[in-house]
Amino acid sequence: MSGWYDSMKTCIFEHIIYEMNMYRYSWNLLHSPCGQHGQVMHNPLYESHVLHLRNMIDFFNMPHRVFDDDIYISKVLVNCDGYSVPVEDRFRKMINKSAQHLTTYRAEALDKDYLSQEINKIYPIICERIERFEKDIQNPDNLQEKSREDYEKMLGNGA
Repeated sequence: MSGWYDSMKTCIFEHIIYEMNMYRYSWNLLHSPCGQHGQVMHNPLYESHVLHLRNMIDFFNMPHRVFDDDIYISKVLVNCDGYSVPVEDRFRKMINKSAQHLTTYRAEALDKDYLSQEINKIYPIICERIERFEKDIQNPDNLQEKSREDYEKMLGNGA
């Protein structure tokens, strides 16, 4: 493979690992004294965590709407059995509507207690999937064969 091809592949994996690290890091900060220091500190940490949570749910489950440049687990691993994260439609909608969206749903209909409960419940499940993924990508036999064009599409550089 060319150096350019390898750099594309590296970029994809760095992006995935970044999201995984930010998911765990935002959780830790949110639950640290810093995250409990009033709304001004709590809200950005919460927003960050929910955003990375949404990305992890989509990565492990494949989003409902898929575009060429979306990165999800079946584009990376040969065998994705057991990686799916159980998510109720209600929870998925709340995550989607509460992260980076200014909507009436967010202002009026968001069940914050339910959302908080589900976020806490799903955290160890996603962490287990992340740890498993980090181990699985160490073996090249576990990775999908990708062409240069496939990686270009995943990076948003494709036609």
